[in-house]
Amino acid sequence: MMLRGVRDNQGQVQTAVRRFQRADGRRVSVVATVHYARADYFHGLRELIAGWEAAGAVVHCEGARPHPVDDEPVEPTPLEAELAARWKQAEDRMRQCAPAHGYASQTELVLDRWRSYDLTRLQMVQLLDAQQARTLVDSYEALANDPVLFQLKNEMAARIATSRSPLVQGLLRLTEHPILVRRRRERFLTYLHADAQTHDVVLVAGAGHHKAICRDLRRSYQQTNLTWHTARPSPPPLRPILRQIRTHKATIKIAADRSPNLTDNPAGS
Repeated sequence: MMLRGVRDNQGQVQTAVRRFQRADGRRVSVVATVHYARADYFHGLRELIAGWEAAGAVVHCEGARPHPVDDEPVEPTPLEAELAARWKQAEDRMRQCAPAHGYASQTELVLDRWRSYDLTRLQMVQLLDAQQARTLVDSYEALANDPVLFQLKNEMAARIATSRSPLVQGLLRLTEHPILVRRRRERFLTYLHADAQTHDVVLVAGAGHHKAICRDLRRSYQQTNLTWHTARPSPPPLRPILRQIRTHKATIKIAADRSPNLTDNPAGS
C-alpha cells in the first residue's frame, strides 16, 4: 500500500488524511499538511479536525512551540540563543510574504489548544553542530529577505514533494537534516502512542513525515479511510523552476557586486 502524504492530481497539489483503528476501537487520524497553501485548504482541515475533537479526540501538531511535556532544558550558549531567535524572526517574515502570492501559512490551521510535542527551535539548533545551524538559519533568512526566492523555493519544494521520480525525491532528502527529521518523528510517535492508550488522537504533521508515521501505525492499527485535500495548484516542471532560481540569484549577485552597500542577507550576522 502506498503511504504518500502528498500528490499531484490533475493539476492540483493534494495532501492525505488517513484514519487508523486498533482492535480495541482506538482511532488515530494522521493529517498531512504543507506549510503554505490556499486559506480554504487550512480552513477545511480545521473543520474536519474540529469534528473529531468534538467526539473526544486529542490533537497533536507539529510546530516549534512550548509543549506540555518536554525534555530537561539545556542552557543555551549565546550563539545557540542567537540562532534560535534569528530562525523565529525569519519564519515570521516568511509568513508575511505568503499572502502576496495568494497563500496562507500553516499557522492558519494550528490552534493554541492543540498539543505540540515537536522540538523547539532551540532544541533543533542544539542537535546540529554550529556550522550546520548557521547554514540552516542563513538559508531561512535568505528566503525571508527575498520574496521572489521565497516563492520559487516553495514552487520547487512542492514539485519535488509530488514527484514520483526516485531521483527527484533524492533532491528532497539532500535538503533535509536527517538528525532533525528522525528526532522529530520519534517525538511525534512517542507521544502519539502514549495518548492513544486513553484517547483517540489526531496527528497534524508535514507531508514529509506522513509515510514513516503511517508505516509505524500499521504495526498495530488497520487503515480504515483515506481522503485527499486540495492545497494549491500544481507548480511548473522542476527544470524551469531551477533555471529561474539560478537566474534570480545571478541577478542579485550582479546587483550586489555593483553596489557595495547591498548585501544578499541584510539580517544575517
